[in-house]
Amino acid sequence: MDLVEIWKGVQFTTKNYKEKDNFFILVDIDTLYQYLDEGLASINMILGNRFVKVMRPEAEKVKRELNILDEAVKQWVDVQRQWCYLENIFNGGGTIKTFMPEESKLFDQVNKVFIGLNLKANRTPQCLKMIRSNGSLVDILKKQNEDLDKIQKKLEIYVESKRAIFPRFYFLSFEDLIQILSNSDNKDVISLHLKTLFDGIVQLEFKDDQILKMYSKEKECVELSAAVKTRVAVETWLDTLAQ
Repeated sequence: MDLVEIWKGVQFTTKNYKEKDNFFILVDIDTLYQYLDEGLASINMILGNRFVKVMRPEAEKVKRELNILDEAVKQWVDVQRQWCYLENIFNGGGTIKTFMPEESKLFDQVNKVFIGLNLKANRTPQCLKMIRSNGSLVDILKKQNEDLDKIQKKLEIYVESKRAIFPRFYFLSFEDLIQILSNSDNKDVISLHLKTLFDGIVQLEFKDDQILKMYSKEKECVELSAAVKTRVAVETWLDTLAQ
């Protein structure tokens, strides 16, 4: 088998992410792994042939590059998984990044590298060219994974600090609480979780930055004796409401 033909079958497949221009993610990962497995199997078969002397240097070079690519793809998939989750938080237009400036800055750095790599994969899908033009690709991706792990851990600490202030947040899943903290200035989003946080409240009536009334699922209305101001952290005004 021609070694060049082995490499031709190993290509990146990308798709547009959230319909944004020049913004891509890897897809068809299973197909890529299949090509890698087949490529490595073919190379090992060639290297196992006692008549391979002339081709051995080239075959060993291709095997090294395939092994590099195999590790790079594993790292890449891990980066993409974490990035897709955190991108909704730090690039979603929410407020959480305001309260996590260092992590937001670090995510911006990862974001720039990740978008750049995916753009290269889209424009030059042949993996051979990507590996040869980015000799430290595995190290680059490992660094992105390390940074994303740091952000995730700090995010978990941040969420736990909010639960410590307002223990009813323990009633919510991590994802639901992140949704609230990421949209702390969006009363409609917070209202979606009221029935989980409170036994008898499913709706609030707001006027500007104050809560005037609350409603039960039976449509019963209770007018608050003192309006609850919402121009404070979401956990603060929810705690006031609970009292």
